[in-house]
Amino acid sequence: MQNVESHKIILYLCIGIIALGGFFRAKHYIDNNSLWSDECYLALDIATRSFSDIIDNQSTLPLQPKPSPGYLVVVKLMTKIFGDNELALRAISFFCGISALILFYILLKQYISGYALLIGLSIFAIAKPLIYFSAEIKPYSTDVFAAILLYLIYAHVVKRGFLFSSSFGLIILGALIMWFSYASLFILSAIGFVLLLRLITMKERKYALVLGFCILVWGASFFVLYTHSIKGMLGNDYLLGSWVYGFMPANASWGTKLSWVKDSLLNMFSGVTGIASTVLAGVLFMAGAYQLIKEDVENFFLLNIPLALALSLAILHKYPFYERMILFLAPALCVGISRGVTLFLERKEIISRIGSTIIVAILLIQPLQVAFAYTAKTYILEDMRPIMEHLKTNYKKGDAVFLNNSAQYAFGYYHGALNFFQDQLLVGKLVNLVGEKGNVGIKINYEYHNYDEHGYLRGITLNFPPYNLLKNDIKWFAHNKRSWFVISHFDKELESWLVHRLDSVGRRDFMQKGVGASLYLYDLSEISIEGENLTNGATYWIME
Repeated sequence: MQNVESHKIILYLCIGIIALGGFFRAKHYIDNNSLWSDECYLALDIATRSFSDIIDNQSTLPLQPKPSPGYLVVVKLMTKIFGDNELALRAISFFCGISALILFYILLKQYISGYALLIGLSIFAIAKPLIYFSAEIKPYSTDVFAAILLYLIYAHVVKRGFLFSSSFGLIILGALIMWFSYASLFILSAIGFVLLLRLITMKERKYALVLGFCILVWGASFFVLYTHSIKGMLGNDYLLGSWVYGFMPANASWGTKLSWVKDSLLNMFSGVTGIASTVLAGVLFMAGAYQLIKEDVENFFLLNIPLALALSLAILHKYPFYERMILFLAPALCVGISRGVTLFLERKEIISRIGSTIIVAILLIQPLQVAFAYTAKTYILEDMRPIMEHLKTNYKKGDAVFLNNSAQYAFGYYHGALNFFQDQLLVGKLVNLVGEKGNVGIKINYEYHNYDEHGYLRGITLNFPPYNLLKNDIKWFAHNKRSWFVISHFDKELESWLVHRLDSVGRRDFMQKGVGASLYLYDLSEISIEGENLTNGATYWIME
């Protein structure tokens, strides 16, 4: 009777934890914050492409990272159904975030029970990275959902004794899901390895059949996906360069490389689970892994091969081992940590009970505080929507528009989302500049921004020679009484210097400052921007 009551209490607490995690995710989603620069790359790419463009891998922004084609198609579908807005763009991430929370409870029960179940579920529910990416136009929440789904389907196949019907479902799901989540390839690799292990140890024909079908179907699907999308990303030097922080240093001493491995593994716990005490989390995870390998070697490999594979690819500079890129490891990390905690919970000694209480407090209190603080306010990175709404209302034909480099995509997206309907616009793009003497400043590139029939940025015509047309158009930039400066995702010190310089040479008629974004209107009729060192279609302002 006592066990029944205990199970009921644990069940009710689990429901409460799931509800709390769902509340955190829902609050972040319904806040409906402005898209920030990283989201705007993707939102703009989706808005300017048709379904056939996505399937054909035709991109408006070829250098920017691209999620899997299936993910893009589903997000595009959401915008067609619910309109091109932030909630529609983030809907699939929110759905996957909520679904992953529920499915993780089902998965976790297969590895642990009792009060340790509450710990593992709590870590997953209140992890800030998992909350945050449940409301962002990025595929990382989908990656977590795909990982849990594959683990559960594989567990179902094992329980059914690898019958053809259940195995067939796993094989087809694996072939399809990689088109919706690149990270699922890590989980599929682990499943394939475990199937091979079963074949070697048990030598049963059915495992050979399942493994053979996996290699055939998954291999064919991966080959097409690799040719279609992955090959291009691996050959994109710009993209690989932007991920350098997630790779092992290439030309470094062995000590530096080993230090990178240690730091990357420790940072994994904070970047994925939100646990600040990374050393404690690491020790508990290793203890849980040791316990698992003694009890169930197959599940040990199933949960840990994706981690080892991701780290190996980072060493080879093929996949960044860093925070959101490895968010799909969250289920395995939460299972490992909670199993580590059970080593203390299962002991009867009073010192072990006290120790387990302290450990649980260290693991959960700080992430819980962060989750509540994160939810108590609207978490905004760059509030560009109100900036663009004001600009749309007050922009007049003939006004000069200046953007910093990182603001151009947010400007290009909201230009369409808010129905500006401008065919072409000459823009002064503000680019950070480092002079020969190490002094910093701003270079202004003059470019033509081209928009599609809906007003979204479709392309940029650069200032290549000859400059005749450009020079004629720049004349209304010079001495312009209405010069707008749209700033977002910009160095604060450089923005302060720019505003100070503009204040010294012109008259500020308007200023609107938001979180991570600013809008200024200046009367620059007393100066000629064209006359300030116009070289090769660009102006240089150097900070002294």
